[in-house]
Amino acid sequence: MPSDFRPTLLAALALVAAAAPSLRAQHRLGPQGSFEAPKIAAASDEGEKNLKRFQLPQGWKGELWAAEPMLAHAVSFDVADDGRVFVAESFRAWRGVPDIRGIMDWLDEDLACRSVEDRMAMMRRHLGEEGMKEYARNTERIQWLRDTDGDGKADVSKVFAENFATPVDGIGSGVLARGKEVWYANIPNLWRLRDDDLDGVADSRESISHGHGVRVGFLGHDLHGLAWGPDGKLYFSIGDRASVLKVDGRTVGTPDCGAVFRCNKDGTEMEMFYEGLRNPQELVFDEWGNLFTGDNNSDGGDQARWTYLIEGGDSGWRIGWQFLAGSDAPQARGPWNMEKMWHPQNDAQPAFLTPPIKNISAGPSGVAYYPGTGLGPEWQGTFTLCDFRGSGSGSGIWSFKLKPKGASFEIVDDKKFIWSIEATAGRWGPDGAFWVSDWVDGWEPVGKGRLYRFFEPARMQSPEVVSTAKLLKEGFARRSDKELLGLLAHPNFRVRQNAQFELAGHGESLVKPLAGVVRGNRDVHARLHAAWALAQIAHATARGARSGALDPLVALAGDPEPHLRANIARILGDARYQPARDVLVALAADPDAHVRALGTLALGHLGRRDSLPAITGVLRANADKDPHLRHAAVRALVESASMDDLIATAKDSSESVRMGVLLAMRRLERGEIAGFLHDASARLVTEAARAINDVPIAGAIPDLAALAGTSMDWTNVPLARRAINANLRFGTKDTAVALARVASTATATEAARAEALVALAAWPRNAGRDRVTGLWRPTAFARDAKVPAAALAPVVGALLSGGPNPVRRAAANAAGELRLESAAPALAELVARQQGDGAARVAALDALFRLAAAEFPAALDAA
Repeated sequence: MPSDFRPTLLAALALVAAAAPSLRAQHRLGPQGSFEAPKIAAASDEGEKNLKRFQLPQGWKGELWAAEPMLAHAVSFDVADDGRVFVAESFRAWRGVPDIRGIMDWLDEDLACRSVEDRMAMMRRHLGEEGMKEYARNTERIQWLRDTDGDGKADVSKVFAENFATPVDGIGSGVLARGKEVWYANIPNLWRLRDDDLDGVADSRESISHGHGVRVGFLGHDLHGLAWGPDGKLYFSIGDRASVLKVDGRTVGTPDCGAVFRCNKDGTEMEMFYEGLRNPQELVFDEWGNLFTGDNNSDGGDQARWTYLIEGGDSGWRIGWQFLAGSDAPQARGPWNMEKMWHPQNDAQPAFLTPPIKNISAGPSGVAYYPGTGLGPEWQGTFTLCDFRGSGSGSGIWSFKLKPKGASFEIVDDKKFIWSIEATAGRWGPDGAFWVSDWVDGWEPVGKGRLYRFFEPARMQSPEVVSTAKLLKEGFARRSDKELLGLLAHPNFRVRQNAQFELAGHGESLVKPLAGVVRGNRDVHARLHAAWALAQIAHATARGARSGALDPLVALAGDPEPHLRANIARILGDARYQPARDVLVALAADPDAHVRALGTLALGHLGRRDSLPAITGVLRANADKDPHLRHAAVRALVESASMDDLIATAKDSSESVRMGVLLAMRRLERGEIAGFLHDASARLVTEAARAINDVPIAGAIPDLAALAGTSMDWTNVPLARRAINANLRFGTKDTAVALARVASTATATEAARAEALVALAAWPRNAGRDRVTGLWRPTAFARDAKVPAAALAPVVGALLSGGPNPVRRAAANAAGELRLESAAPALAELVARQQGDGAARVAALDALFRLAAAEFPAALDAA
């Protein structure tokens, strides 16, 4: 779907990162005013008129709150507790941000990039210093708006921050306000800004994270998704332009896919939380502490996905899938489509990934969760998802709910909520209304932008809505501890979280009263927020150390409320709280699958070998039925088991336990995984081949290549393609002969035989892109065309004369590519077959031409 161009997704110009020779230089601002003034349309009544076009639920009303020239090109926005509105505006979209599809001759270099610095160097090579100046003409900015007279419309608009205009700057795609601070996501930096006097203009800014956007990639696959977690940490997402961060001497992130990160509000303790995403535009937590996103599709026959982001999970997307087509793959996007990786759980997909909940929407962008006040009780537990499709009439917003399904969820009650609006983001405001940013129409910016409020008029003056707005506007800093503790049970999530964060900031003096709430309050929300506040207080101490703030939670791990048990597991695991080991063993065997998964993850975080029986017990009992539960156990094995432990457990009689060990070895990239290539289970053999080829695990490539010389199942396409690819990549005389042998094996499938010939033909090119994954993985040595030619020569005649048509075509092409002159007579004979396959005859004629064979003129006449 065309959502790759979604304005909320307008790709950051890290491509042009060539502007700065060092990270320090990237953080310098250009001269104020050195960029062009944004071109914004004049005021009009168009925004008001468009209200008539919107399709709303019965009884709802929409109002225009602000429009151009007060704002334009709204990619994302946030409504602060006191009603201030911050809008991430893009003036670099299509005016300083490239898309690799427009410069495909850069593709190999782009796929090879592993850092922002790599991308800088690429830009310099292609553009030069003068060319890069074109990428510094426009600035991203944050606009500040406010309704000062309470008439329901913005009357003040000013630039909160701009001068994000160096060639390295990307599309500003996320903004989040909290008190005097604002966080801003704009490749290659995550910024923290401060407005000390609250006058609507930032007084300072600092980059708290750098290294986002290692490649040009697609427009819109940016840094975005800012959200506060229940742990008080900042969560955010990156599309498959990818992030590779250097943090305290370690590398955080991955260069080949989109991901979710979390950190403290100052950027410390940065970690990758989830990976394998394509473009997770925004993130949203439900009231129970679970994290979700909408991830978009690749326009290759796949569909967008609603995904539960379990810690450490992997949705399976890699940037290389995007460019697999034609001769590189039997099907567009390769294994992404062929192995049903983007589908909800199914038997065909790899075991390493955590599958999506459902395929929904075409252009997932802004997401939100109903906070609990402003509407009727039927809205409790409702998510909204903006569906941006490049036109006002075709775009809109979905609503739906989730219910548990094993350790994950399923969507229920999904329907169109608001339609015929080109929504980029949606937020529940402190006033109880649902706020929406409107791109207006089309893909490219046209100098316009609107903010609307949607609501049920009869409810807007209800005591609950009015009192909630008043609470939020007044703030929480001056409230007593007693009042704050009471607010933990407020019906509005936003109020509860503010009270929680404020209480956590008061420190250890609040441990006893918070523990009392967790133990004795009848309201489950109050108990949860009190537990989360205790976790925040404990976070100030060293991980794993005895903490008075966590001990009350250990005592409550057997509570009847599953939501509390699940979050106690999260909290104790995140804290690496060693005194909780026995409690976490019990939670890893909890009757509730969601609790069981989180308990297993938490148990793994303790990193203790004495937990291995409990972890393998989870795998055994699960029997591979629930992929999220399997993931939790695999992650726990990675953190708890030594390699000797894994090797010993690989002999377990349970196929599910062995699968868990295999997947743990995949994550650890250990060559010992090759042992599973000879497992009695075909599933494990295939999964091992996936890991060895796709990760890749270099030490096991020879073992995978050798599999082609055994009586393997050639009808197993995932296995066959990877075994063939391993022979190509290993690149010895023996593996060339092995490929020729596969091509000649009558019991192999036509597809496998043809693929082996394609691999031989590709041998001398030594292409940098892997034929299965599409990722940049050049071999380290030059290839001699004589090696595959010598391997093919003894069998090519028989293949051309007696092979199935797909094999004949591939053999003819290989003969031409390898300049195999001895094949000319057989090629000419194939051309002369008037009743033969037309495509095979054309391939043979082309091969004769490339060989400059004496048989070519006569063959041409015969054709």
